[in-house]
Amino acid sequence: MTNKKSKPQTSGLKPLSPRTLALIEKEAIGNDPENKRKDWQVFFLLRYTGMHPCVITDSKYQLKEEMIGTDMYVTWYRPKKKGMEAFTSILKSEKMDFDINEYVTLIQKRRKGRRSRMYIYRLVKKRSLDAGFTDVSPKSYRHTAGVEMLRAGILPSTVAQTLNCSEKTLKAYIKLTPEMRGDEFKRAGW
Repeated sequence: MTNKKSKPQTSGLKPLSPRTLALIEKEAIGNDPENKRKDWQVFFLLRYTGMHPCVITDSKYQLKEEMIGTDMYVTWYRPKKKGMEAFTSILKSEKMDFDINEYVTLIQKRRKGRRSRMYIYRLVKKRSLDAGFTDVSPKSYRHTAGVEMLRAGILPSTVAQTLNCSEKTLKAYIKLTPEMRGDEFKRAGW
């Protein structure tokens, strides 16, 4: 019997609706009324960058915000398939109105250097369950970021490069944004 590698699955690809996102984020912020833990910031990092949770939890990826030219960017070395890494930078969303460098320092200190991606999974799962949603994971946020980037008019090639997603996953994102195809034809003056 041979051991076959499994192919990436996109059938479970379920981006979150704006309503679901709002309820989960409200729950995350509501559980930190004095803004001491700042765990809600994880949700915004996942939503507006599409980064893998290990980027937040592992210092080797060097997550930070930095000025590039006249704009603020979120930068990191992203995990790639086959153990390679690549540098990623994405314009910092105006909705991420917090200092990412400060947050990374805070989480490292709080976790005493033992940060774990499972911490992010548990946090997302707990806040989602508290908000009444059972099928939410960091990957849901990653898929949501991909679809929202496409809806915002970002080129599919840029989305694929930023998220390091497969062609199959990108095609699934595009299927979830049918209005995007219409916009492309309108821009071309069809």
